[in-house]
Amino acid sequence: MTEDLSLMSLTIGKSVIDFQPRELKKFYRWRSTSNPTELTGTESFYSLHTNVRISRFLECLKLEIVFDELPVAEQQALYDFPGVLKDILFTNLLRAKAELQSSSPFDWQLEFPRLLERLQLLQLALGRSTWNENLLYTYLGNLKYELILSTRRIRPFRKYSGYVKTPSAAGTKRGSLGMKAEPEIFDRTTFEERDLVPFLLSPSEDYSLLGFSAESPIYHSLIRILQERKEIPNEFKKFLLFRPI
Repeated sequence: MTEDLSLMSLTIGKSVIDFQPRELKKFYRWRSTSNPTELTGTESFYSLHTNVRISRFLECLKLEIVFDELPVAEQQALYDFPGVLKDILFTNLLRAKAELQSSSPFDWQLEFPRLLERLQLLQLALGRSTWNENLLYTYLGNLKYELILSTRRIRPFRKYSGYVKTPSAAGTKRGSLGMKAEPEIFDRTTFEERDLVPFLLSPSEDYSLLGFSAESPIYHSLIRILQERKEIPNEFKKFLLFRPI
């Protein structure tokens, strides 16, 4: 008999499209860091039942934030998902939008299309889909989901005795077969994130605001690609988001 660890569950988000539970074939779960529980020995987490891949779901939520259509509870769920706040372009967009709203509280929406144009330029260069309201409505037209915030008791930790039944259970049998070469690792300790906010908010396409040195060997190549509205080769994309320390 399985022990019931659940204490509380609350639906914090649901698609406006009617659906049957059997249509939500994909399931994802992640911890909640913005909703800490005060009960000792418990944890909070999100459970998502949906009909789309998690990457599509997350992008849809990001789009809804950009166009001011996402409730606060779902915003927190998005920010808590691992890696979302490591998306440099997305976090810089949020900062630029907040700065625009604070500097022009009454007419910031008149300035917003220009911010969106700067964002789309960088998305094209990075090989990403360009964001606009049409894309948002396309996603929402097919999205079915239910997002639940739950609290449950933490299962008691089972201490490992060190005993293994067979050598293969320890992973030593034919361990060298089927190993793939490690991909090139990008060492972030030698780079820092670029501040893209000045460029996102610039009245014109002032590429100097991206923080490149005119003496940089890749500077003029990157600028030409941006001007031509093309995608940067994969090996150079990191230089649009990071600068050497």
